[in-house]
Amino acid sequence: MDVLSKEKFATLFKEYKGHNGSVYTLAYDEEKDELYSAGGDGWIVKWQGAGEGNDGYLVADTKATIFSMMILEDNKTIVAGDMYGRIFWIDLEDKVVKAETYNHTKGVFGFYQVSPTHLISISRDGTTILWNTVLCLAELTVVVNHQGLRSILPSIDNNTLYLGGTDHHIYELSLIDYSVKKIIAAAHENTVFAMLWNQKKQLITGGRDAHLKMWDMNETPQLIADIAAHWYTINDIVHLKPLPIIATASRDKTIRLWHEDTLAPIQLLDFQHKGHINSVNQLQWLAPHHILASASDDRLIKLWRIG
Repeated sequence: MDVLSKEKFATLFKEYKGHNGSVYTLAYDEEKDELYSAGGDGWIVKWQGAGEGNDGYLVADTKATIFSMMILEDNKTIVAGDMYGRIFWIDLEDKVVKAETYNHTKGVFGFYQVSPTHLISISRDGTTILWNTVLCLAELTVVVNHQGLRSILPSIDNNTLYLGGTDHHIYELSLIDYSVKKIIAAAHENTVFAMLWNQKKQLITGGRDAHLKMWDMNETPQLIADIAAHWYTINDIVHLKPLPIIATASRDKTIRLWHEDTLAPIQLLDFQHKGHINSVNQLQWLAPHHILASASDDRLIKLWRIG
């Protein structure tokens, strides 16, 4: 089926309720088909990925405002970063916080697992920290800038990381010596909130300026598209693989679907189409089910069926 030929192909079919605060982050364990959510109430909650049942299961209560979360490759641990720089290491088998580290000094906004034993975190304090995931200990701290880091994306070859800054720049960080190799200066007019690769290996970025941009990442990065995509901050971008579609989430309370190659608009999911009534903070693509999950300040997680 050519999903792009359909006039309306994203439809709401499920809402998960239960959080007592804004939902800021989502993570998906595809092997177990489990969706995790976290946010302002400090709860780490597990749901059925396919939308079966209505009840969430409380995995841990961090008693903190959680901004970011990741399931480690062993599928036994979740790392969750809070607004003050703490990272909680949560054992998914014993349902306990096995460690709490406080090396960052401001909010933790993202993670990337470098290897089975090492993890990188980024923070509003402008640093990246390399962690030993076995010992839950910091091994290296790198100051990238002094204004903050908001987004993280591995390069196509996994040899470098792209870091979106609060200072409008995008930094390319080597995963060999952890030096900054390149800077895309003034990539956006404000904070670079989200980044991803399309299937043509072009970089797509979204920012506080509400613009969606596309870059050819040759020796000298070249801007090839720039559109005013939302009214307010673009909080997240996800790729709906294998479909040639990306989805953006915004502080303007909407989700928008776009063609990944041209950034042509496909569909708007707003309040009139059963969307969220507050800022949409993060998206998660549940590929086996063709379900797009969205998390919002309205305390809801909505599941959208694609196709």
